[in-house]
Formats: sequence, structure tokens, C-alpha cells
Amino acid sequence: MEDLDKPVTSFLKGLDRKQLVKGVDLVTLNHAMSMQSGIRIDKEKLSVLLENQEQLTGQELAQIYLSHSKPITPESQTYLYQGSDPMIAMLVLDAVVPGSASDFIKKELLEKMGIEIYHWKEAVSGVPQAGSRAMMTSRSMVKWGTLVLNKGKWNGHQLIPEAFITKATGKVATPTDDDFDYTNFSYGYFFWRTPLKVGDKKYIAKFGWGGGGQYVISIEDLDLVIAITGRGDDDKTLDLIERRILPVFALST
Repeated sequence: MEDLDKPVTSFLKGLDRKQLVKGVDLVTLNHAMSMQSGIRIDKEKLSVLLENQEQLTGQELAQIYLSHSKPITPESQTYLYQGSDPMIAMLVLDAVVPGSASDFIKKELLEKMGIEIYHWKEAVSGVPQAGSRAMMTSRSMVKWGTLVLNKGKWNGHQLIPEAFITKATGKVATPTDDDFDYTNFSYGYFFWRTPLKVGDKKYIAKFGWGGGGQYVISIEDLDLVIAITGRGDDDKTLDLIERRILPVFALST
């Protein structure tokens, strides 16, 4: 937990510091995992930078993000949903664990949770493609939601510190987007949360949210985990859960 407020550059020893932009040491793990790094690169420029795949191995991807961003300031460190932040967090994990990030995740989480059927695409940098491209069965998704519900415990073993689960599923950032109304939403470490209502009562939903309608939702007050797999640009899943699913469980408590 004490590492959360350390600069990501303190873990990535392979970076060429002479090339890094001004303010780069302001970017902590806390910022990267809550989409508040302050990294700002023009999309067209970034697309060109990422074309040469041979230059993206190891920590070179982090080098690109941290060398070609506009100067990073406290003012720029606001929420922005972007691929750079989770990739930097994954590269930090890869730098500090025994072996590789991929092996560490498999050994310390997936195998211990009995998750055997999955696929996680590997980025050119040699680590799992953070932020996307993870695929698993609905039953395995339920296991992740149960891990959150049990505050990081699995079969009596504390796989993830309770304090980290609390932080990750709490309010760290306020999400914003021009195309989506995030009123009443908050963002933790790659987890969202929002209240869902049944009558006059509100239930806090903590959830992982994937593209097109993939959800792993934990609702502690109802001891409920919901896994949703779907695909659609017009995502009304949370509204449907609030109207069709929650009342059944709320009335039975």
C-alpha cells in the first residue's frame, strides 16, 4: 500500500530519464491506476509512435508515453480514460515481481482461484495487454466478483490485501466523458461504483466494466455477484439490472 504514492519512474529502472518530459515524477501508481496520470498525447501522434512495434519491447512503451506527453502538472492530472495508464501500471508490476507479470498473475491469482480457461492477449512489450483483451468464462467472472465481495479473500486465504480492495473499489477519481453521463459514478483502480435503486433504498454496485457490455458486479448489501456478457453500443445493462434483477434479491432480504 505504501507504494501507491511513489512515482512510477522509481520502479521502471530501464527508462532513459534524459528523454522524459517535465513533471513525469508527479505520476504515481495511484494516478496511473485511477486514470489520472496527466499523460496527454495527441491521438494521431501516438498512433504514429506505436506503429514501430520493434521499439515497444520491455519498458520502451512506458518510455514513449512518458517522453512524448505534454508536460505533466497537477492541473493535468485529472481523469481521462486512456490506454497509457493501465499499461504503465502493468509494466510496473512486471518490473517488481519475481519472473514476469503474466506468470505472477497466473500463479498468485488465477491458479489459486481455480481459473484455468482464459486468454489474455500479450502486448508487444511482453506483458498482458492491460485495460483490455482479457477473456474468460462467466463462471470465472463470478469468481472475481466474489473476491471483491469477500474483501480479497479466497477460500480463507487473503490473496489481495483488504485495504487495497477497499481503495480499488472506492472513490479515487470522478469520471468524465463527453458522450456518457457519469453523474453518480465514481472510479477507483480500474473499478467503477454507482448506486442502484430499488424503491427508496440504494445499493452500491462495485464493478469491472468491459467494452460492449461486459460486467462483473458486486453488491455487498445483497451478498450478490452478477456477471454479464454482452455486446452492444447502446449499453443499458445497469438500467436493466436496476429494474429487473435487483428487486428480486432486495425483496428476499
